[in-house]
Amino acid sequence: MNKNTDTGRLPKGVGRHNRNRKPYDRSANADYIANNSNKLEDNLDESGQSKQNLHTDQNGGYKSKIRQKSNGREKFKPNEKPTNTHHTNNNASNASNGRRSSKRNVKAGAANEYSNRKADANQNDFVKSTAQSDRRGNQYDSVKKDHSDVAKPKRNRGFLEQKAERQKQKSHKNHVTHPYLRSGRHGNKTKVAVYGALDLGTNNCRLLLAKPQRRGFRVVDSFSRIIRLGEGLSKSNYLSDEAMDRTIDALKICSEKMAYRGVHRSRLIATEACRRSKNGAEFIHRVHAETGLKLEIIEQKTEAKLAVAGCAALLDERSNYALVFDIGGGSSELVLVEISPNTSSNGEHDTKSSPFHPDYRIIDWTSLPVGVVTLSERFGGRDVTQDIMKNMIEYVEELLVPFEKKHQISTKISNEKIHLLGTSGTVTTVAGIHLKLAQYDRRRIDGYWLESKLSLGVTDKLINMGFEGRANHPCIGAERADLVLAGCAIFNAIYNKWPAERTRVADRGLREGILTNLMSKDLALNGNDYRNI
Repeated sequence: MNKNTDTGRLPKGVGRHNRNRKPYDRSANADYIANNSNKLEDNLDESGQSKQNLHTDQNGGYKSKIRQKSNGREKFKPNEKPTNTHHTNNNASNASNGRRSSKRNVKAGAANEYSNRKADANQNDFVKSTAQSDRRGNQYDSVKKDHSDVAKPKRNRGFLEQKAERQKQKSHKNHVTHPYLRSGRHGNKTKVAVYGALDLGTNNCRLLLAKPQRRGFRVVDSFSRIIRLGEGLSKSNYLSDEAMDRTIDALKICSEKMAYRGVHRSRLIATEACRRSKNGAEFIHRVHAETGLKLEIIEQKTEAKLAVAGCAALLDERSNYALVFDIGGGSSELVLVEISPNTSSNGEHDTKSSPFHPDYRIIDWTSLPVGVVTLSERFGGRDVTQDIMKNMIEYVEELLVPFEKKHQISTKISNEKIHLLGTSGTVTTVAGIHLKLAQYDRRRIDGYWLESKLSLGVTDKLINMGFEGRANHPCIGAERADLVLAGCAIFNAIYNKWPAERTRVADRGLREGILTNLMSKDLALNGNDYRNI
C-alpha cells in the first residue's frame, strides 16, 4: 500500500489490520441478495420477524434473544448458540473462533475472581472500620458522660495551628541536632530555625519572629497593637473585661503568626499590668485556654535585664557607663551599665559577652511605679498645659532621688564618659518629631544620637499642638495622642536629674532581649559556629 505523499501516512481507513483486505464490492452483495431472496422470505414468520433471531421457550412460545456487549463485541448469554451459520462450514475459522473464545473466557474468569477477592477485602475493611468507629463512639460517650458537668474552655485551633503541629512532628522525625537548623523536606537540605518573642505590656502587645545570622538576627515577621490592658488598673487593681477581650483578640493573631512560621523556640512574657492586677493569674490561664499561648509573668529585675539585652548592641564602646531607661505603660525601668568592664563580676551581676553586642556588666537597676498610662490617668493626658507638665516632671523626679543617692550618677556624668540610652516609644517619637519625618522610619530612628536637651523643645511643641494636632501627626497617631506627653514628662525628669549630653535612641527592647538570650544560649551549645547558618 502506498503512503500519502503529502503527509507520509497511510490513507484514511487503512491500517496494519486491513492492509491486504480487498475493498468492499457492492455489486457482489446485490447479486447475493437477488439469488437468495426466496430463502430469506422463508425465514420470516407471520409478523415479519426473523425466525433465526427467536427461540422457543419451555411453553412453546417465542422469546427474543438478548445479547450482551463486552469490549465492543456482541455475545450471547451463557448456554445460547448463535443461529447465523454463514461460516459454520469453515473448519479453520471455527478453530480460530474457539481459541479466541477460550482466551476471552479465561480472562473473564480471572477478572471475576479478582473482583470477588477485592469485594471480600473491602467487606473485611468495612467491618473493621465499623468496629473501630463503634469503639471510638463508646469511648467518647463514656468520656462525655464522665465530664458532662465540667465546662471546657474553647480552643482556637485554626489551620495555621494545625500546620504548626505537622511541622513540629516532621522536625522530630528528622532528628534535629543543630540548635539553629532544622531538616528540610528531603532530609538533606536544612533551613534556619525561627525564634519568637512576645511582650505583653500595660499598653502594647508586641510580637517579633526572627532567624539568627552571623551578627544579630533577621526579622521575618512582627506584630504590634495598642491594647491598653492596664486601663483603669490604678483605680480598681483589676483588669477590666473590655481590656482583656482586646488583648485576647491581639494574642490570637500572634498565635496564628507563630504557628504559620513554625517557631522553633520562644519566650512569651507579661509585665507590669499582669504583675500588679489581682486577676492577673486568672487572665494568664484564660489566654492559654483561648489562644494556646503560655505567658510568663516576669519580675521587675528580669524585665530590666531583658531591656538592656535588647538594646546592648547600641552601647557606645567609647563610653565608660550608660544609663538605660525603658519607659513603659505601667512602670519604668532604670539600669546603670558599665561598658567593657575590667572585672568580670561585681558579686551580683556577671559580665555579658556575646557577638551581638559589646561586653557590659549591670551595676544596679530600679523600677519606678510610673508609666505613660498610669501618669496620664493621674494628671490627665488629653488637655495638657505647661503647669500640668511641670507637676508631672516634679512627681517623677522625686522617684529618682533614691537611685541618685545610691550611685551618684551626676558625679559620673561630670567626671567620666556616660550617655543615656532610651528604649521606648516616647524616645523614638521625640526623635521622629525632631527629624521632621513625614512618616515614621525605623531605619533612621534606631541608633540615632539625639541631643538630650532637645526633648524639652519637642515637649513644648507637642503641648502647643493640642490633642487634635498630636492625633494627626504621623509619628504619634490617635491611639497615642493622650499618652505621649506623659512619656515626655518621664524623659525630661530623667534628663533634669542626670543631664548627659547625648541620648541614643533605640527602637528595640524586651523582644530583642529575649531573642538575643535565646540565640546566645544555642550559639554557646554550638561552639560559636555560624558557618552552617
